Amino acid sequence: MSEPASTTTQAEPMKTQPPSDISSILAQVQALQSDKDRLMKELSHLKQGKREEMKKVWDTVISKWLEDSVQDEDAKKQFTEGMTRIMDTTKENGIWTVACAASNLHKSHLEEIERLRTEVNTLKTGAAGSFRDDASRKRGREEPVQENPNDFWAGFELDMGRVQ
Repeated sequence: MSEPASTTTQAEPMKTQPPSDISSILAQVQALQSDKDRLMKELSHLKQGKREEMKKVWDTVISKWLEDSVQDEDAKKQFTEGMTRIMDTTKENGIWTVACAASNLHKSHLEEIERLRTEVNTLKTGAAGSFRDDASRKRGREEPVQENPNDFWAGFELDMGRVQ
């Protein structure tokens, strides 16, 4: 008979403790919820910044590469739609990385071509101007006068001059 009394006394203290335990658990849940909300706002700001960064890369580099490289309008449209979806997710994946690398390489090649073009123009119109036209770049050949037509070495020398 004493056993049933002990079970009832143990059950009563458990009933009195839960309200204080529940209030501390609720306080922890509220603190966690506020931390979650704060972190979600920070994540949203980070995603917005990343989205803006990706949009800037798209506008400055990738779109020019696409215009210069792809002639098919449907392919351009599909690529643009796909890249827009990637920018919206703000996740850099392999496609984004390859597009950035290819467009940067294209941009550097264009810059190198332009640098070489200006260098060639500078050389053509340089202060000396020694390469301005074809006549100044080519050297005229002088034909040696052959004194004796039967002289083997003179003819050989003449023939070798023509080969070079």
